[in-house]
Formats: sequence, structure tokens, C-alpha cells
Amino acid sequence: MPVLDISRLNTSIGICGVVSTLAAVYSMRPGVQHSVNIQTSESSDALTYVYDIICGFLSYLEENGDKEVIQETEAITKSFGGVYSSWTVTGYLTRGRREEDLKGGRYAMALTPNGILALLEFLGLRGVRSDKDVPGDAIIGLTRSGAPTNNWGNLAHWTFRSSAGTWLNHGANYTSLSALNQAASRDYSAITWISVHG
Repeated sequence: MPVLDISRLNTSIGICGVVSTLAAVYSMRPGVQHSVNIQTSESSDALTYVYDIICGFLSYLEENGDKEVIQETEAITKSFGGVYSSWTVTGYLTRGRREEDLKGGRYAMALTPNGILALLEFLGLRGVRSDKDVPGDAIIGLTRSGAPTNNWGNLAHWTFRSSAGTWLNHGANYTSLSALNQAASRDYSAITWISVHG
């Protein structure tokens, strides 16, 4: 499954943390891009592929009793308001995949830094969080003007920056955060960095 196809889903569905983490996995393990199976999914359809991974990850959190990450995931997703104001892990898992949920944006799920670290672990990698820029592959948390108010520095978006300095966002690569901002008509600034290790 090409990483740009996965990243492109984030254009219409709020799954930036998931697609940025998958980009990190692909960067660390290039062979994965030629496989349609990362632990939980055997689909060649990008949405079903990512949805299966999300459900596998959330089930993994429940089965392992990771209450902290579950509570954080629910809290940060709810901070976006609207259809997400009553979002729960259990609700996500029991709803199932329906076309009307795609149209309503209900496939979305936000992640905190701890959530990104847990997802990396679920996918077989390890992350290290920093409050300063880190060299190499990194999943970077961003805030912006008008960001949702939450306990993670008003975290609003995640992006992946490769060791070569390429920033991936909404299915396109950019040479800098400034170029990403210009394309997205945003004023993102980095507030947290997660370096990625095999």
C-alpha cells in the first residue's frame, strides 16, 4: 500500500496521527510498502486498510488494559468538538465500517504523544518523545491558530518528517514546515517530536 495513498486519506478524514505513524513505519521498513499486511489488515483498499489498523490498535489497548492511552485518545478526540464531542473507543469499535460514517467524519481519531508511542509499539517500532527537534525520522506534533483546546499544548495535527527533511502531509511531500503551511493555508508550529527507532 503506497504511503502517499494512505496519507491522502487525511485530506478528508482526521487520522493524521495514524497516517504519520504509518509513514514512519514505511520509512524504517521500506519493504512494508509492497505488502498489504501490517499485523491486522489484508485489504488493498486504503480506507479499509487504515480502518483495520485503527481497530486492531484500539482493541490492543483494550485487551492490554491501557487505560491512560484510551482516556487520552478519547479526551483529545473530543477536544475537536462537533461529531467528536462524544467520541469513545468502545463506540468506534462497535459502530463498524459504514459509508455514512465516512461522510460524517466518524472514522477520525486523534492521538496524543502517548498514543503515537503506543501505536508505534503496536506496529513493531519504538518512539522517543522530545520537546526539542530531533534528527532523523520524526513524527511531529503541531499546533495552530484556532487549535482545539486540550492538555497537550493545543495539539492539532501530526505530520511525518523523514531523515532527508521531507515533510509528508495530505498525500504530498514538502521541503519544509513553511512549505507545508503555505500549501495547507495554515500557521502550524511544532510543539512535540517523536523520534522513530526500529
